[in-house]
Amino acid sequence: MKTNVSLLLSILVMLVVAPNMNAQKKKPSKKGIYTAWYLHKEMSKMIDSAKLRGKATGPCDPLIYIKSLGKKGIIPSPKKELGVAMDSLGALLTNPRSMETYGFDYWPLSEFNKSKTYGEFVNNFYNKDIGQLNKTKFKASNEYYRELKKIKKEGVTIYKRTVTKKNCTYSIETKFNFTKWDGARDTDNQWIIYRAIFSGKLETNIKINCKCKGKSTNDLKKAHFRYEMPTSFVIDFSKKGNKQLWRPVKKRASNLDLVNTECCTANDISYEDPSLEIAPTENISLPNQTLGAFGGVGFGQDFEESSICLGAEYLYNATKLGNSALFVGANVELETSSFMENTNTWVGFGPTAQLFIPISPRGDVHVTNGLSANVIFGSNDNNGIRDDISGFGITLNTGLNVPLGNNISVALILPVLNYQNLTFESEEGESSFEQQNTSLFIGKGSTTKLGVRFKF
Repeated sequence: MKTNVSLLLSILVMLVVAPNMNAQKKKPSKKGIYTAWYLHKEMSKMIDSAKLRGKATGPCDPLIYIKSLGKKGIIPSPKKELGVAMDSLGALLTNPRSMETYGFDYWPLSEFNKSKTYGEFVNNFYNKDIGQLNKTKFKASNEYYRELKKIKKEGVTIYKRTVTKKNCTYSIETKFNFTKWDGARDTDNQWIIYRAIFSGKLETNIKINCKCKGKSTNDLKKAHFRYEMPTSFVIDFSKKGNKQLWRPVKKRASNLDLVNTECCTANDISYEDPSLEIAPTENISLPNQTLGAFGGVGFGQDFEESSICLGAEYLYNATKLGNSALFVGANVELETSSFMENTNTWVGFGPTAQLFIPISPRGDVHVTNGLSANVIFGSNDNNGIRDDISGFGITLNTGLNVPLGNNISVALILPVLNYQNLTFESEEGESSFEQQNTSLFIGKGSTTKLGVRFKF
């Protein structure tokens, strides 16, 4: 009867204390950090190589939101939260409370792997029946056995975290679901005396909840994503202690499942504040980076002189300024201009900064105001006489950025003020002269450009 009471108490304790790796310990050990880097590598691989399964329902695109979170938002630091979680996982599997191991730390885990029942575990470990155990040994062995039995069936939660980004909350939980526990003595290595191998799947669930107030039906309300990838966790018990690491498996296809999605509805959108009806709202659809391609034309000398240009642009979302976003990056362009028998051809490249200012209620249409600087080099051909061109140019521009879809937008760039300082040097190097050009709005070297920007 006493044995049954003790057993019941142990089970109640186990139900209250769930196996969660979010321990109270704040600083991880060196071993925990070491193990966490292996897990970080596996999780990065899982995210980078994930194949999307499932389609969104409704007009909103939930994939934009998961991309905006990024790996840093999903995976904690190995030197902090992830390292603490690895310390907890190692202790859960290898530290059997007050069970005496007599220096053989692998012994409880080894006997658990060989036992099908608690009675068999006790017999293998203590060489006794359950009824022959004292209270201390019974409690320790029963607690250890049942805890491992529970996580073997249900998996173990490695960490939970919540990230708030703009108007959305991301609830992130990573688990390791076991498919096979195995272990054996290692005869090939003089230091390793037992190796425990836990096969299973890493699983990261990300649940997104966004506020719909002041938004549109094209914005996200809720979504649930799940990353999955097979992997294995290994503990090498040796005479020098135990070493823990995550090891890739041969077949480890990674998947990203879109479990469900829900877009904002007309009932969700509330305009209690009248200013929300006309004021641009913050929009998560602004990308982290864009890559653009443009073509443009310019005219001068009463339209007798014309310029044609082709260009490319890279922009990075550097910082938020109120409802606006400042992008910085670089551009390169090839321009050719002609006037009677005179033809200039040059290449310019340099830094650029563009401020995206939302002007639509949803915040997806932007006015773009920016500044660009270019280093210029090329040639001038005047009726067969060739000069080399070098110099620099500075352009102040405005424009418009309008989305065409989830990952592409059409962009118009209008020059406001352009300044060029160019040096023309004869091909033989015998003579040179300097020319300064200032254009207001469209002109030579100051082209209006139309193109597309790709988000990623």
